[in-house]
Amino acid sequence: MLRGIVSLGLSLFLIAAAISMAQIKMVHAYIDLGTGSFLLQMLLATVFASLFTIKVFWSRLTKKVSQFFSRTSTKKADVD
Repeated sequence: MLRGIVSLGLSLFLIAAAISMAQIKMVHAYIDLGTGSFLLQMLLATVFASLFTIKVFWSRLTKKVSQFFSRTSTKKADVD
């Protein structure tokens, strides 16, 4: 019951969004010079945050990978 209501609501929202997007008129706008530096800053922050996350969880990551490969090699050895 709840799934049907959510599905109907989502469908109505998507139809309303499509209709409103079809009625949008031409807009004259510009991208200011600070936008490029902001996008570059966001990209660099994402890269460094990803590297820091890998550094923090490196031991867990290598442990999981080694366990995964040891299981697959054990399974291959059992089959042979």
